[in-house]
Order: sequence, then structure tokens, then C-alpha cells
Amino acid sequence: MIEESPFAGARANLVALAAFGALLFLAACSPEQKEAARIRWNLVDPTIYVDASVAGTTVTLDRGQALVLRLEENPSTGYRWVSAMPKTDTVIAPVRRDFTSGRAGTTPFAPDQNTTQPTSGPPAIMPGVPGEATFRYRGVDAGSTPVTLEYRRAWEPGAPAKTVAFEVVVR
Repeated sequence: MIEESPFAGARANLVALAAFGALLFLAACSPEQKEAARIRWNLVDPTIYVDASVAGTTVTLDRGQALVLRLEENPSTGYRWVSAMPKTDTVIAPVRRDFTSGRAGTTPFAPDQNTTQPTSGPPAIMPGVPGEATFRYRGVDAGSTPVTLEYRRAWEPGAPAKTVAFEVVVR
């Protein structure tokens, strides 16, 4: 004979209560609120990909649409791309910043490089090889805002080594 857990009934009641609560929460939201939440928090396709050549131009996004900016970076030299945008900007929201290290024979900025790759497995990570900094933004509210990134060493005051500046318009 299989013995039933003494908590089986309580567990079933808890699951039913949680499902009912979720249903009430969803029912309380108007269609406009649901659409606003979808646009604000979900990425709207298509994602726009740009690189340093975007400098001096204007990029137009829809609310909720993603912008991905990729820039060559070599942190082993002390240089990193940093955002010079005001923290109070409400037109676009920074989502994430990543760095992908360069790999022997597969660095994104030197595809014809004559390097030796291992015969099996992924290419070896090479210290000192430039990689790629990736900045992800999302269009949040209608308006326009300047985006400025500076390539600099944190300990060196003064002008940055490079600057990428462009305008983003969210409609």
C-alpha cells in the first residue's frame, strides 16, 4: 500500500491559491498597462547593431527596442570604454556591458591574422590581444539623447584616447 504524504492536501491548496493570486494580478491590469509593461521591459525586434562608425550620426529606436554597440577594446593596456552619459537619462536605459576577449586567429578586428590555432577545441585565449566591448541599451521613453563613450585609462586625467559620440532618438 502506498502511503500519502500528510502535506499533500496542503501542497495542493497552496498551488491552487498561488494560481488564483496570479490570475487576479493579471486580471487587474488593463490592456494598456500590459502593453506598456511589454514595451518597457521586453526588447522589441529588430535589435540594431552598430560599431564605432556610428560616431556623428543619429540612431532611431522604437520604445522597447534594443541597441547594441560593439567597440574594439584592449584592457591589458589599461584602456577601457566608459560611458560619459548622465545617470539621469530617461530616454534610453543601459542594459549591460560585456567584454569578449580576443582569441588566437579569431579576433574580430584582425580576421586575416596569421596565428596558429590548436587543432582541436576552441581557439586559445591570447593575453594582450584586443577584444570587444559590447554596450546594450534599450529605448525607454520618447525623446532624444546624446550617447558618448570615451576610451581612456582610469588613472590618466585629461582628454580620452578616443571618443564615440552619437545621438539616439526614441519614438
